[in-house]
This record gives sequence, C-alpha cells and structure tokens, in this order.
Amino acid sequence: MEADVCMNANGDVHERVRTSCVPAAHRLLVLLAASLAGVAPTAADDSAPSGDEIIHRFVEVSGGREAYASIRNRVILAKLDLPDHGWEGELAEIFVPPDYRRVIVIDNYRPVVHGINHGKPWQRTPLGPRNPLGQGPELAGVNAADLKLLGQLNPFLDWSSAPGKARVEREIAIEGEDCFRVEVTLPDGHIVYAYFSKETGLLRQLHNFNANLFRYYDDYREHDGVLIPHNVHVDAGMIMMGFEFIRIEQNVDLTQLSVEDLFQTIEIEHIPGLLGIAEDGSLQEPMD
Repeated sequence: MEADVCMNANGDVHERVRTSCVPAAHRLLVLLAASLAGVAPTAADDSAPSGDEIIHRFVEVSGGREAYASIRNRVILAKLDLPDHGWEGELAEIFVPPDYRRVIVIDNYRPVVHGINHGKPWQRTPLGPRNPLGQGPELAGVNAADLKLLGQLNPFLDWSSAPGKARVEREIAIEGEDCFRVEVTLPDGHIVYAYFSKETGLLRQLHNFNANLFRYYDDYREHDGVLIPHNVHVDAGMIMMGFEFIRIEQNVDLTQLSVEDLFQTIEIEHIPGLLGIAEDGSLQEPMD
C-alpha cells in the first residue's frame, strides 16, 4: 500500500492510501514509490527565495533557456494503464516549440486527440470509421488552462511575472524531500500550486486546484541537454493514470513519423491528418 499527501484550498494536509498502479522504473504517470504519511506543511521563512526566483531556477537547473532553444521538437511514446478501470492503451505526444502540442490517445482502437495550435487548446473525440474527423470545440476554462501550461517543453519556460504571479506559500516534504509550495496565478487568472525541491530546484508536483488534478514528477534524466522526468503519475481523484515510456526522441525528422511507427502494438483505422504533420513537415491546424 502507498499513501499520498493531498492539500485542500486552505493548505490543509490529508492522507489518502491506495494501491500501486504500475512498477516505478521507467514509468510516466505512475504512483509514488514511497509513503508520504505524516508529512505536515510549515510556513516559508523570511529567507526563502521569491516565487519568480524559484520558477526561474527550475528552468535553469533543468537545462537552461539556451538548451531548450536548441530543441526543435520532442516525440514521446508511452503505454497507458488505468488499472482501477481495467483499461489499457497507448499515447503519443508531439511537441514543437513554442506552442504546438498534439496528444493522441488510443482507446480500444479509437483515437482521442487533443492539442494546442498557436496557443488555442482543442479536443476531438472520439475518432473512428463512423466519425473520421471527430467532434469537439475549442477548449475553455480549467481544461484549456491545463493544456496551455503543459503545451511547452517545460511548463514554466516562458514564465513572466508581468502577466502572472508567483507567491511562496509554505514548505512541505514530498517523499522526504523538502519543497517550496508556490501559488502560481497564470496569465488567464487560473491558479495552480507548484512544488519545487529546495535542494535540486526541480518541479516535484503540480496541482491544478480547479480541476482537482495532481501531477507528480520524479526521476529526471538528461536528453539533449535538458532534464525530463521519467517517473510521473497523475491523480485525477477517481482515476489513477500510469504510463510506461517506450521512447523519447528530440530533434527528429517529423516527416518520417507514421501512425504505424508510433503505435506498434495497436492497429487503428487510417485517419488523414491524425499526427498533424503535412508531407512537407509543416504543422496542420486542428481537424475540423
């Protein structure tokens, strides 16, 4: 059994015990490997850095802006597991800086696609022979804010205190590691709580309070000069999601990507434009 420490809007800590979803090694979106029981938050002292300083430190220690600027694209392929629901699938993510991201989730051979084009988050679900282009308007509200935050190679890569705010609230231990809890007000007004390691400066947890969504990050590994977490899990309340990395690649020739290359264990119907990449390598708009 494992225990999570979760916070409500007042910063109160409560403990939730649950069973493990997937093995810890090489997992994206997996359950925490160690118990978090008995951890209590403390107020940050006067010597604590500012929220902006903590965020900028994270960008630097995870690679730095120069390293991020050298990355033309990133492709992630993972296996998806929702053990509590008996559901399995595959996921592919395609990032192209500064603000293009396409996520394709295969559920029982039917793709669900969402992404960001030029800062506009959208979703099309489900896709299939009877509904080849999918349905769904441009996303808004907390779902849009969440996609925008995760639509970059680093969720705080373009952080600026001009349109947003970052305030250090308190300190809390995550898996025995002391962290700063930073209340981040995004430019659109939505609030997320980010937890950064005091020792390493790396992001350890991201809590979208309005969406009741927790993301946990650990086991950062270097890829082309930047650090990418390999042990992450998502807690969406009634849903625990686990992903096993199959591969992570950067600066690839996007014209060589194919559905067959990405989704190796699941066969799906051919859907034009599914990957969002034209033959000349240009990025396509959301499927209409």
